[in-house]
Amino acid sequence: ICDIAHNSIAQNNTLDLYEQYFKDGDIFESDDATMKLDTMCVLKDPSEEKRHATSVCWHPDGSGKIAISSSIMKFQKMSDATPVQSYIWDINHPNAPEFELIPNSPLTCLQFNPKTHDHLAGGMYNGTIGFWDIRNKMDRARPAAVSNIEFSHRDPVFDLRYISSRSSTEL
Repeated sequence: ICDIAHNSIAQNNTLDLYEQYFKDGDIFESDDATMKLDTMCVLKDPSEEKRHATSVCWHPDGSGKIAISSSIMKFQKMSDATPVQSYIWDINHPNAPEFELIPNSPLTCLQFNPKTHDHLAGGMYNGTIGFWDIRNKMDRARPAAVSNIEFSHRDPVFDLRYISSRSSTEL
């Protein structure tokens, strides 16, 4: 047990993330703090029903676009009238979403492709995964492809990530 405790203490000492940035108590005890937070914008869900933002994903190119999935996560609290739309916003123009994503089931998570920035994957409440190509001006609201529900998760997809591969199409 002593070896386990010694290893844990050694790992804790080597992973002091804030050591190079702040002196002890510097940020909290000083009158003029070195870090300040400001509100850049407020993004309000355009639907009238109260839904939660279930994930936030920044566009990888740093353009200020942000994809936000919205859903009601309480079991069996969604009605047939619950909106399924999620939105992509431009934080430089926060009054209205840039465009909407209309999945088959409410989105619970979203992720931009790190290599092909205009491709977006979204996990849905019904366990499927949808893929959007937001360059397609004709029908970018609907997913370009959706996983087969027979081979999908039985529960909501709470998170997804692109795997670093040659094609950058694997999740």
